[in-house]
Formats: sequence, C-alpha cells, structure tokens
Amino acid sequence: MLGRLQSPRTNRRIGRATDTLMENLEPRIVLSAAMGPYVDDAYEDNNSIAAVNAQEPGAPNSANLGEVDGMGRIVLQGLRMADRRDLYRIDLRRDAGEFDYVRLNHNVRRGNLDLMLLNNRGKVLLRSQGNANIEHISLDGLPAGSYFIQVIGRKFQPNPNYQLSVSVDWKEWEHPFGDDDAPLEDFPPSIPLDDDMYERGNNTIAQVRAQPLGPFSPNLGPISSSFNIEGLILADTRDIYRFELTAPLAFGSTIRIHAFEAMNVFLYNSWGNTISFADGYNGNDTISLGGLGAGEYFIAVTHYALDNPPGFDYWLQFTLPAAA
Repeated sequence: MLGRLQSPRTNRRIGRATDTLMENLEPRIVLSAAMGPYVDDAYEDNNSIAAVNAQEPGAPNSANLGEVDGMGRIVLQGLRMADRRDLYRIDLRRDAGEFDYVRLNHNVRRGNLDLMLLNNRGKVLLRSQGNANIEHISLDGLPAGSYFIQVIGRKFQPNPNYQLSVSVDWKEWEHPFGDDDAPLEDFPPSIPLDDDMYERGNNTIAQVRAQPLGPFSPNLGPISSSFNIEGLILADTRDIYRFELTAPLAFGSTIRIHAFEAMNVFLYNSWGNTISFADGYNGNDTISLGGLGAGEYFIAVTHYALDNPPGFDYWLQFTLPAAA
C-alpha cells in the first residue's frame, strides 16, 4: 500500500531538517576571519606598504625580499592568509625579462586567493584573479624599481596554506663551481610548484635515506624534542619522512597530523614494515611513539582513498616529552 503523499511545503520542511541533521554530523574545521585556531605566518606584519618597508631587506622571515634579480627562484612556503591581505616587496635592479614571473599556489577549495602587483605607491599594475589553484603574473617588460606583491582573499576569504614564488633572472644562475657547462642537475634543485619544499625525493624509503640532513630535508635525522613541520602538501602518491631515535622515547610521545582532507599515516621500522597505522577521516589523527626503542623509523602520509582530491595541505606535530 502506498504511503500518503506529502505536500510540497511539508517536503521542503523535511528536506531542510534532514540537511541540518547531516551538517551537524559532518566533521569540520571552522575557520574564522582570524583563521580560528591558526596563527598567522612568520612574515607578519605585512599588511601595509609602510610595515613592509620598515622590515630589513632580505632578512629571514622579512616580507621585504629586497633585490631579487640574479637570485633564481625564491619560494616562500607555509604562508597563511589570516587577515585582509599580505604584501611582499621586491626590488629589480634591471628591467624584467620574458622568463620572470610571480606565482601563487594554493588550494582554492580552502579559500580563493588573488594575486596583484603594485607599484611603490600602492597602485595596482597587474593582476591575476582566476578560480584555479595557480595565479600567475608575468613581469616581462617591467622597468627596474621597487614593487609590491599583494595576496588577497576573494571577498576576504582566509586560506590556511599558500606558496609564493618569485623568479627573476633564473637563466643567469652562476654555477657554484664556475662551470657554465655543468649538467642541469648540479644547479639548485627545482621544486614542483604544486608541491612543498620537502619534495626533493620523499616518495620512497630509499629516496629519503639518500637525502642529506638540513633545511627542508625529509631526512630529519636524530630527534629528541618537540617540533612542527608546517606548509606541507601531498600532491602525489605519498610523502615519507625519516627520523632516528638514539634512546627509547617516553610514553606520551606522539606524531599528530593536521590535514584538510582525509588521509592515512603509517609508521614504519627500518625494514619498511608497518608498526602503527592511523586513518584520519576527519583530517586529524595521532600515532603513538611511546616505548619505541633506539633506531631508524619512517612516517608515511598517503591519501585516504584513491578518489580523494589529488593534493591537500597538512602539517606534522612531533610531541616528545622528556623522559622521567
């Protein structure tokens, strides 16, 4: 027997109630205008031309990048749009050429960002305002002088992670050994524009083992205290990080992932065998390291499912309390 038909008004009311129920059941991260739990990046305060001009040119975490010609490609990682705009100053000693550009990489699903180039008085000269993950401005023909790169959220949307690349005179790199005919692989390594600075071979255990220790190396070497790795992007199949323990870790030691998509995290021993596994459907999960003995270990981050978005932002939090 057929049930009684509902009126259109009743159907709409039921539909709204069902939508509300499903929304309440969904795990989510709420980002306020101040990015909720997220602090801004290390380049603040860079919200005005005056604030950027006051910073030391070329200093660490300075939004005043200073003279950029002849420096090849500069890549700023782990940036956050947590306020109304971000500004960066660049100084050109000579007219820009056809290979010179400014590029913005971000996940547009986390907040659509626009890219603009301003003169030293704040007038917009060039802009890129698409709806894709990459915004690109060619500097070809730009005369020597000082300029400002402006990143701004569409309708002031925040974004928890973006990357800014400035490429000027990349063809004029001087080889560190003075050999202009040296093979290309001897030059500073190029990083895929849609991936992070750790993507210099961190897709297999063998690749990570071969990486020297140092900044942006997925080979973290010996670890003994708490730290974070921010501004990460899973743009391929997996990201792997190596670390060493010189002594057993105290209980309460953990690695926690904070992501913007569902993902899997694996802990491997030196043979590549899985010791522990966490599936972070809501984008956050923790693997315990407590009781691990001295030795070599690997953390691997992979997609939760094959049909997940091809790239997502995440950061790793290592918590290593001192042993009692």
